Amino acid sequence: MKINSSMTKQAIVLVMFLLVASFVRGQNTNRFILKTSVVELLTGDFVTTSWSPNLIIEIPLKNNYSFQQGIGLILPDNTLDKDMVFIFVDRLFGVSIRPELKKYLSKNKDVLNGFYLSVDAKGVYTNAELSVSKAVVKRIDIATHLNVGYQVFTKSNFSLELSAGIGPGYIYSTSSIEKAELGLIEYRHGILYAGGSGAYFSYQFDIRIGYFIRLKR
Repeated sequence: MKINSSMTKQAIVLVMFLLVASFVRGQNTNRFILKTSVVELLTGDFVTTSWSPNLIIEIPLKNNYSFQQGIGLILPDNTLDKDMVFIFVDRLFGVSIRPELKKYLSKNKDVLNGFYLSVDAKGVYTNAELSVSKAVVKRIDIATHLNVGYQVFTKSNFSLELSAGIGPGYIYSTSSIEKAELGLIEYRHGILYAGGSGAYFSYQFDIRIGYFIRLKR
């Protein structure tokens, strides 16, 4: 049987879900929200033609605070028409991690819903080979954001979360090909993609879906 790319994506997401669920089950908490970012799933690292299977865990703390941890893989995806926005790659692998501290504005201290404010710190590492220049580019992108968001639950404990934020970012990038030999020069965030480094203004918008899980003790 031939395994297509859609089946491969589904298998990766399933394996990540099972690993994270096993980890959380061993922690000292009996309730948490398990989510995925739809935006990251479709757009990957927001720079290259990629996608990112990812999982996010939100654990309630005291006084309407919660801690949220996201982790994802970044893999190539040339199946969609992204040539007007993203840089094409022949090979790509990366990881992303995003811890976030949230403060809900609701007076109900037992339910993580409604509007919230948060601060996050996102780090992304990618190793890619560009399709046009064949340059091998290693990139580290670090950004922190001040966010405002809203989370709502259905009667079946499914969650929908919207968030947006702004903040400073910094990119460190190396390239196997010198700038003068690249031919096609490509920029993202105002910084040369293949071998450019510097600070930039970062913004984020996210849509996350999830499920509120309560474990029996």
